[in-house]
Amino acid sequence: MSTPAASFDSSPAQWSQGLPPSPPTGPLAGPPQAARHDRSPAWVLVASIVVLGLLAGGIAYLVLSEEDEFPSSWDDRVEPLAAWVASERGLEFEHPVEVNFLSESEYTAASTSEPSSEEDEAAVADAAAELRALGFVSGDFDLVGSMNTLNDSGTLAFYSSGTKEVYVRGETLTPALRVTLVHELVHVLQDQHFDLSRMSEMSSTRAGVLRAIAEGDAGRIEDVYVDEELTDAEREEYRAESDASGEESAETVFEEVPDALTALFAAPYVFGEPLVTYLLDVEGQGAIDEALKDPPSEQVLFNPFLWHSPEAEEVELEVITPSGTTEINRDDVGPIAWYLVLAGRLEPRDALAAVDGLGGDTYVTYRDGQRVCMRATLVGDGPTETSVLESALNRWVQAGPAEVASVMRDDDENLQFQACDPGADAAPESGVTLDVLALPVTRTSIYMDVRDTGASETEGWCVADGFMSVVTMEQLMASGDDGDQTIGALMADVMLGCGTGG
Repeated sequence: MSTPAASFDSSPAQWSQGLPPSPPTGPLAGPPQAARHDRSPAWVLVASIVVLGLLAGGIAYLVLSEEDEFPSSWDDRVEPLAAWVASERGLEFEHPVEVNFLSESEYTAASTSEPSSEEDEAAVADAAAELRALGFVSGDFDLVGSMNTLNDSGTLAFYSSGTKEVYVRGETLTPALRVTLVHELVHVLQDQHFDLSRMSEMSSTRAGVLRAIAEGDAGRIEDVYVDEELTDAEREEYRAESDASGEESAETVFEEVPDALTALFAAPYVFGEPLVTYLLDVEGQGAIDEALKDPPSEQVLFNPFLWHSPEAEEVELEVITPSGTTEINRDDVGPIAWYLVLAGRLEPRDALAAVDGLGGDTYVTYRDGQRVCMRATLVGDGPTETSVLESALNRWVQAGPAEVASVMRDDDENLQFQACDPGADAAPESGVTLDVLALPVTRTSIYMDVRDTGASETEGWCVADGFMSVVTMEQLMASGDDGDQTIGALMADVMLGCGTGG
């Protein structure tokens, strides 16, 4: 179960393969990436988010047929942008691609979809049941409508690795649309050099990592364009347009989409940029290219400090479908989804501490009579880490509906976690919000800031991890002088303890 990220889709969407198709491109409008309203919420999410296979797949381009022929030259409006992107990214385009400038209705049609058969509708119902089983949502919510809202709201363009074309909302090249096209053209380069379409052949977690890295890479090039290529007046216009469209789309998303689903969809995008920043800082552009060629485990996306470390290696596990049941889907869950699951009922810092020790997992969803359930096998990096995971999962089970979930050890001392759909009539879940994504992302930012002062890797990790162990979500999200003073005091204590304080 992975989490998604940005502005392109990777494979034909098929509702019948396990859930709603994934989104087209771009980031979620609104926190925690409020400045980026130009890309679409979807890609941030789906194919990677496969919350147990819920959302994995590629979206928008799904209904478009694959094309083998390419234009001999770029659209005149796009050519200068393509030349700049190639130079800044250090890669040459193998050939131009079609850029489709669409009306509002045409763009919406390209970026959304509906189940087209009873099999598709059943797959959507199964996906909703899985989300309820994990405490992400409650009631009989509209999953298809939520997906389409995420895919369409606040998006200006997306690149399809299926059709090898770019789809643009509108024809007027405002500063915001130029910035968005720069972002999408980076995805074109990535696809031509690293084959983004292969995501459809990967596990959902690995595909989610590739999406996140691709999005983070495109985001950094986009930022350079904004900072260095726009005039002061254009930059002001761009930010005003982005803020306005972002506020509008955020309001739509927050009103129409469950908070947990938004967080799941946004996770790959939110984690992608910090990872790319880290890779660029420690090893340079070559590390980003390496990650695009051979994506690391999702452990590295969740915690960039694990790049090229033994702890990032995933443990191979097996999960058995209960006898007398019908298997629906099997895949990996991944640390990001486990973190969001646990953070829905536990203090986020406790969820973070538990998932930091995850050594590997695998899961299967199945139908037991009329009830949809999931069973996962998971293990920590060692006995202590497994016990921490077990404790967190048991607390999660106890905080939820009775007789819906359980945790036990098998003969190999691995954890066996099981959860079933409590039904549409179960009591509402508080669930997770976008805010909880701030905790692990802040950890990476703190590490980078401490390292910038000349501190060692060990000192950087000590401060980042130490701060996460003492701060609460309320303190982290508090605003104003009081909040700043509290955070400052906590940070000062942690830095002194790590030997980096003044």
